[in-house]
Order: sequence, then C-alpha cells, then structure tokens
Amino acid sequence: VDLRAADGTPVVAPVRMMVRKVFEEKEGGLVVKATAQRPDGVFPELNYNRPDDTGFILTFAHLQRALVPEGTVLEAGQQ
Repeated sequence: VDLRAADGTPVVAPVRMMVRKVFEEKEGGLVVKATAQRPDGVFPELNYNRPDDTGFILTFAHLQRALVPEGTVLEAGQQ
C-alpha cells in the first residue's frame, strides 16, 4: 500500500516495530525500513522470506529526515 501525506506530516508507527535500515535511494529518497514484531515477540530480520514467517516489513519513503537510528524499537502510535 502506498500512502501519500502532506509535506511535514509526522510518521506514526502503525504497530510495534524495529527500525532495521535507514538509507538514501535514487527513487525513494530517504527511506526507513522496519520489521513488525511477530506474535512470538521476535522482530524478524529484513532478509527473512520463509513460508512459516508471520512478520512483515514496513517501508517509509520520501522522508524529509529520520529521527530514529537503526535498532530502535517503536511502540504503536509513536512518532
């Protein structure tokens, strides 16, 4: 799902998640990738891709700045 927001709109964590990667790319600008916490409490790595996995990756792109470093755990609703 690709959601658009007005410039300056704060990003809010939709679920409990861990920031896995913060980087710049040509098409997405400043990007933050995070993994949502699975029901068993584990935060998957970005390179997981097994049929038995229940986690998912969240990608936030075209950001003006990133306020949290890699490894940060955010609670649902946290900016």
